[in-house]
Amino acid sequence: MNENDQEYQSTPEQPQDAQNGYPGGMPQQPNMQNGYPGGMPQQPNMQNGYPGGMPQQPNMQYGYPNGMPQQPNMQNGYPGGMPGQPQTVYVQQVGETKKTSGCAIAAMVLGIISIVLFCLPYVNLLPALLAFIFAFVGIGQTSKGKANGLGMAVTGLILSILVGLENVVLSAGLVPSFLGYVNKSKASSANSNARTLYNSASTVLNEMDTKGETDAKDITFAVSSDSSLTYNTDALDVDEFTSEMEKYFSGLSNLDEYYVIVSDGEVKEAACKNNGYAGRYPDSIADPSESSDATLKELYDEAMKSVKSTSETAKTEE
Repeated sequence: MNENDQEYQSTPEQPQDAQNGYPGGMPQQPNMQNGYPGGMPQQPNMQNGYPGGMPQQPNMQYGYPNGMPQQPNMQNGYPGGMPGQPQTVYVQQVGETKKTSGCAIAAMVLGIISIVLFCLPYVNLLPALLAFIFAFVGIGQTSKGKANGLGMAVTGLILSILVGLENVVLSAGLVPSFLGYVNKSKASSANSNARTLYNSASTVLNEMDTKGETDAKDITFAVSSDSSLTYNTDALDVDEFTSEMEKYFSGLSNLDEYYVIVSDGEVKEAACKNNGYAGRYPDSIADPSESSDATLKELYDEAMKSVKSTSETAKTEE
């Protein structure tokens, strides 16, 4: 036996099946993959860093779940309006809002004014008439549904009718009196014109007699705007006589008709007619109806008959 065999024999007997220092060889290693037994540990289903994907997010709008947070009803910086004040609720009306008729308002206002002036008849007639017109226009607008204010329009109409009836009743009694006054005034004006005509003719006659331009003491003549009423003017210049009368009576040319009767050197009568009324002087026409009915020809014939009769009677007495 050699030295190697001795060394071998001196080595203690190793366990059977020892490999790499381990009995039976290397110890059984677990199935290792990437440093983990059995491979990589089972990972949860990961999406975007979260198991099973992104966590379910709430419905977000404007950074708040389910949209903007419901705000309290704020008015003037206070919930529900000013503190201590009742909350005002505004209701939006659907459709066009009707306006009140301006004519209806005007009718009612004018009707009230006319009633306030009830004690001043005829003065209140103007506002009543305007109220009546505006009322009809307002009723037309409101009845067709174009505007509100039917009641105001009807009120103005009623008030205007009341005032109108007042004036009608008063007129029934006052109009005849008023017309009588007007007629009397016109008759008086005609008599006044006849008097002025008489005085101017007398003045001219005296001037002509003084100058020796006429001798009217023994004659009767008549000067008239109507040539058919001119009488016995051969010894008289009618145009000059008329022109001289206009100097003293500027309204002579404005008269519709006139005549002047001269007898025995003096003016016996002067008459005229204007605006449908006749006047006479010195025997004035007092009755307005007689003044309006009389014609200048009738007055002339009556006056000439009286003058001639008086002249003949005077001559007979001489």
